[in-house]
Amino acid sequence: MKPWADRALEVQALQNPAFLGEILHRFCDSYTKARGQAVPFALLFVILPILVYSDLRETIRARSFSQLHPWIMANPRVRLQLPTRAQRLLPYTREAVMLLLATERIRLESGLVTPVKIKVKRRKGVAAPPPHDCYAKAETLGRWCGRALNDNTIFIMLGVRP
Repeated sequence: MKPWADRALEVQALQNPAFLGEILHRFCDSYTKARGQAVPFALLFVILPILVYSDLRETIRARSFSQLHPWIMANPRVRLQLPTRAQRLLPYTREAVMLLLATERIRLESGLVTPVKIKVKRRKGVAAPPPHDCYAKAETLGRWCGRALNDNTIFIMLGVRP
């Protein structure tokens, strides 16, 4: 992976570890609320390939599907494109996970990831950043995965092995 200063501006913006980490954190938080359990570490590596690329992200509509399986059946290209994209985004996912661990936004214990809520104090006059489409889609995907029968089923539906 290239050093940060040598990356193109587009890469710096879209594959920024803080941005990707926030996507993963929102996914983990939503998954944990829906399932009542921590997220398997391996699952983090299939989330960004779905959410970073707009063609797959745009197929996620919170009200269209209530579960993961109907969404995958309606969008078979998810299974076709996921392995290649996951491989391509592997270094960026690792970088985002390392940032989340370093800033204590997640805890990793026995292969399970638990999101940690941190209260952020905003200074007066500083506006909150605008919500990003990826954040809402990450929460929806987290809910769908949290409602799945079990974690192995998620990997089978997506056509990948942990």
